[in-house]
Amino acid sequence: MIARRFVFVFPIVIAVTMMMPLVAGAQSAAPLASPMPASPSPHGQRSDLPLPDPALTPGDIASSDIKDVCFPGYERDQGYLTPEDVRKTFDEYHVTTIQRQHRFVVDRLVPASLGGSGEMRNLWAMPLEAIRRKRFIEQTLQEQVCSGNISLAEAQRRMITDWRAAVTW
Repeated sequence: MIARRFVFVFPIVIAVTMMMPLVAGAQSAAPLASPMPASPSPHGQRSDLPLPDPALTPGDIASSDIKDVCFPGYERDQGYLTPEDVRKTFDEYHVTTIQRQHRFVVDRLVPASLGGSGEMRNLWAMPLEAIRRKRFIEQTLQEQVCSGNISLAEAQRRMITDWRAAVTW
């Protein structure tokens, strides 16, 4: 009987322990966890994260219409990358088979959520360590575009120029 009580109590302790930072953080204006560790560079951008090769991935735009990118489901409707496009991108960036499985992902420089195309000119082999940061930046920019804080063209330009510095903190 005693062993059973510990089995049932243990998950409760874990759940309460995991929730404690949420309760403590509720009074703070700062987010509980940043998408990537803090950076010594200005505006929080991570200069140690890579940029795509501009000769291989200059960026490509499928839509410059704010009504498209702010329409619910637009990004999902842009389709997935084909296995052939993924293979070609990895080959262009000289990513080995082992690295493909564990260290890299093919990504759109200008995301579909900001009107980016699925063409080879917009695809690059991005290290997995950068994915959380880039997704956070993409989401933040889309929110800024759809709320009218910046233009879609400016958001696209920022992603093409240096996605790491596209959002200032």
